[in-house]
Amino acid sequence: MLMPIISKFFDELHNTSLLELGCNIDGLPISKSSKACFWPILVSFVNCNIYNLSKIVIPIGIYYHKSKKPSSASEFLTHFISEMKIIIDSGGLSINEKTFQLKISQVVCDAPAKAFILNVKGHNAYHSCNSCIVEGSFINNRMSYLDINCTLRTNESFREKLDEYYHKGDESPLETLDINITNVVVLEYMHNICLGVMKKLLSFWVKGLKPIRLLSVHMDLINSKFD
Repeated sequence: MLMPIISKFFDELHNTSLLELGCNIDGLPISKSSKACFWPILVSFVNCNIYNLSKIVIPIGIYYHKSKKPSSASEFLTHFISEMKIIIDSGGLSINEKTFQLKISQVVCDAPAKAFILNVKGHNAYHSCNSCIVEGSFINNRMSYLDINCTLRTNESFREKLDEYYHKGDESPLETLDINITNVVVLEYMHNICLGVMKKLLSFWVKGLKPIRLLSVHMDLINSKFD
């Protein structure tokens, strides 16, 4: 799947020897009338400034089931992980007598998919923060994480499973790759910022209490900037 794309842009990649890959894994329903779902594994190039190449998203694998998600992350990712290890361990992909080394630089997932592939507690558990070892508190029917000075997770502490309340037992298939898991499996921007913090702030500014709410004239001014 990668070689035809790299071959197509070969001339524009003449000064590039290392291709950094971004991976995205998610589950999505394919109809409203059934529980059927897809779980695709997608790859993109994240260190290339070539406009058309940076826009390409490549489906590496797609899992389908009529009623449930993959039974285990290891089974789901086994072919992808094994092929990536072969490519990386052999020195890369050779195209037109030029070798391109490949590196997984980021894995982007929403919270449920991230917990699935890391084999850790779900995002609403008491010990579920991917960044630090904070323990949550159940407040007003939701899990809240109030301590902002907790010890950060590291690649070493993840692999050694030092936080027994965070891990679910079995290894994550990502541990077989030579990557820094806590750095590579990143915080996901869309849900955390666009549909998380920013959505909440906009709700306060538009529908909140008077001391917080923007005046109509200010909202009109902001809207005019987007015209």
